[in-house]
Amino acid sequence: MWDLIDFPIKVLSDPKAALAAAGSRFIATAEALPRKPNCTTVFQTRIFGSRNVPDGDWQKGKLLEEQTRLIIGATRNWAKSVVLWNLVLNQNHEPYLGGCTTCRGVITVNDAASPAQVIETVDFTALGHASKFVQPGAFRIESNSFGQGSLEDVAFQNPDGSIALLVLNGSGSITPFNISWRGAYASAILKPGVVATFRWTPTH
Repeated sequence: MWDLIDFPIKVLSDPKAALAAAGSRFIATAEALPRKPNCTTVFQTRIFGSRNVPDGDWQKGKLLEEQTRLIIGATRNWAKSVVLWNLVLNQNHEPYLGGCTTCRGVITVNDAASPAQVIETVDFTALGHASKFVQPGAFRIESNSFGQGSLEDVAFQNPDGSIALLVLNGSGSITPFNISWRGAYASAILKPGVVATFRWTPTH
């Protein structure tokens, strides 16, 4: 759903209609979803990164911040997946069959070099902040987030009981903050545009 965002929102906002919907797949955003999942499954799929080129593209500037915000925004709004597309492209953004000719892969393989070079992109880094620490079967838990332009975050509890907290400092200044969980506290400081993942196992 790229340009028909109002339709799934209307369906999921209706309690009776939402019960009949098995799920909803979104391209690019799930941030506008109703605040309750209404027993449906939401998937954030097929978003891609595009290089900043003269003929115009929609993604410019702070790429790590943008891709991390996508992960935080989608999962805070009930998405059960965040998929970046394409997985692998070469240094010329290939292969492609029409469509986007400047897309960025999660990994770039420079096949002009000998031997070929495998280069992790900013998308790889953003996904790694979640996928390295959030285990299969984890579920999102409530955390306060201050929104775009400040500290943005999302938290998960893993099947082994550990907690993973992904934090983005989207402000323009160094920001100190505290992490509190059941009477235990920790302090951290993030520079502007920095992403950090915290993981800990609570003690009883």
